[in-house]
Amino acid sequence: MKRSVLKFGGSSVADFLKIKEIAGYLKTRIEQDEQLIVVVSAMGKTTDDLLASVRHLTANPNDKDLAMLLNTGEQQTISFLSLALNDLSVRAKPLTGYQAGIETTGKHLKSKISSIKIEFLEELFETHDLLIVAGFQGFNKAGELTTLGRGGSDTTAVAIASALDCPCEIYTDVSGVFSTDPRIFPEAKRWEMISFEEMMEMSALGAGVLET
Repeated sequence: MKRSVLKFGGSSVADFLKIKEIAGYLKTRIEQDEQLIVVVSAMGKTTDDLLASVRHLTANPNDKDLAMLLNTGEQQTISFLSLALNDLSVRAKPLTGYQAGIETTGKHLKSKISSIKIEFLEELFETHDLLIVAGFQGFNKAGELTTLGRGGSDTTAVAIASALDCPCEIYTDVSGVFSTDPRIFPEAKRWEMISFEEMMEMSALGAGVLET
């Protein structure tokens, strides 16, 4: 059976209509006898809103508490998408980074993935058609929640695909890689082809394309 990891970013899951459309698309993939792991980000500007709310409480938040708070953004998305999928009779299972066994090392707000419990994911496929994993998050050896930093859902998706040795598809709300943000500059040029090195350079310079 074919297996793939699909990742949907914040702008792709920004509202309930988009989430329902994604659910419908995923159902068509499941009906083609595929097993899917779907990695999602927080909806729209949820992460920014959460960070802004902290300023009402303190000017010096600690990283451990911030990581705990920011984890809630993706948890909303996995729950909403799972609700939409199960309503379409797709056997979906939402998983936080902790539940998916994504162990990390490093600082609470900029951790790196050290291991993923793929045996647990394999077991879940025995009773589910589709797994929905919260991107951007994990846990450390102390059992504390962590985040992978901005763009971390890309990292989650690629890491899971690598661990399971399957393709990874990154979905976004633009039709390709552009010279600049087409949502701000409509005249931006879309590139038909780009090298790995060029993509890395763009990401490293701060382009909103993929996490480095």
